Amino acid sequence: MATFSDKIHNPDKRQKPHQKNNPEIAALPASSPIEDIANIIRRDGGIIIKNFITPEEADPYYQKVGKYEGTLFPPTDLPLSGFAGKSPTFAHKGINYLAYHEAAKLLLKEES
Repeated sequence: MATFSDKIHNPDKRQKPHQKNNPEIAALPASSPIEDIANIIRRDGGIIIKNFITPEEADPYYQKVGKYEGTLFPPTDLPLSGFAGKSPTFAHKGINYLAYHEAAKLLLKEES
């Protein structure tokens, strides 16, 4: 069964006019090797990790957003500000996500 977030997700990869000068942000699935994640963070300064929570876990929060009336994002790509503060599942999974801790160990270790 399709979730609300499935219905609003924008699969269109074309850049919108307001995004033309934005840098690309690399994305990897949650199952990616930690070293790959850390290497992209070293190179780019950030990364998008896909599918570490399910659409069903995110769906109740997207339903609360309702219709987006702004112009910064297309109506099919709803912003969900403060998600970590609104969703205990996200906060718990995000902070306790093993890849997060393992990548932090690789990136923050002291070199002598």
